[in-house]
Amino acid sequence: MQAAGGAVGMDRLKRRSKLRVTITRVGPARMDRDNNVASMKGVIDGIADAFCKDDGDEEYFDWQYDQRTGAKTQYAVEIRIEVIE
Repeated sequence: MQAAGGAVGMDRLKRRSKLRVTITRVGPARMDRDNNVASMKGVIDGIADAFCKDDGDEEYFDWQYDQRTGAKTQYAVEIRIEVIE
């Protein structure tokens, strides 16, 4: 896992006070914001589970959502996790 400043182990990240998690949906067409965020629910839950946290813990997670257009048949999710505090 990469975080600001290089590779960081999960145990060390679990002890940090706040993480900014940016999830980017890649698809052949853009979605409106509500549907984009809703399409990421499984990813959000999986990330929170990996850190043994509730996805609604605003003191631990700063969730950011983005999207970009890919090739006609391209679907992907990009995840960036940064330590911000």
